[in-house]
Amino acid sequence: MRLNLEELPGLKEVGWDPSAYRLLCSKESQAKIYSQNRELLDKMRKDPDSWPFRAPVSELFPTEAPKYLQKVLDPIDLRTIDEKLEKGFYLTHEMFVADLLRVVENCLEYNPPDSDYYLLAAGLREKYLQTEVTEVDVPASPPALGK
Repeated sequence: MRLNLEELPGLKEVGWDPSAYRLLCSKESQAKIYSQNRELLDKMRKDPDSWPFRAPVSELFPTEAPKYLQKVLDPIDLRTIDEKLEKGFYLTHEMFVADLLRVVENCLEYNPPDSDYYLLAAGLREKYLQTEVTEVDVPASPPALGK
């Protein structure tokens, strides 16, 4: 069952604009957001320094996984992000970048600063995420209702 946000009590009272939401959800906007997300993810996955982040820790480092999962409460990896991207999970570029940053932050939280993994994660953050634009240009006017 789909939730009609326009009927959710309180949203309009706090200034929510349904036309902006319709614009965000339009096929044109979602195509641009997907394209930008896909491009960034592909660059990161092809980077030789991303190898420890391409699959879940439990798969790549099974003996280390129990300790990792005790400390890192919200694990994520590039393959999981790719799966979420293909399923249409990321309505905004900001949501997508937040998951990419979580990959890096999880690694930095778990590993000591002088470890290879820490340095790889910090390098990926510097190369791809510190200057990442967090907005996608979308059409200036919302699509007509029903489209």
